[in-house]
Amino acid sequence: MHEIVIGTPEELAAHAELMKKHPGMEHDEPHMAHVPPGRRATNS
Repeated sequence: MHEIVIGTPEELAAHAELMKKHPGMEHDEPHMAHVPPGRRATNS
């Protein structure tokens, strides 16, 4: 799974630390996107 997160450097660092503790966690936030390998996605 590919993930993109938009935020400030501080927010991204905090997110990275959280993901280290919970590597399988998925998000449902408007500033995050998940796209399976080999697929495309759009945010409409």
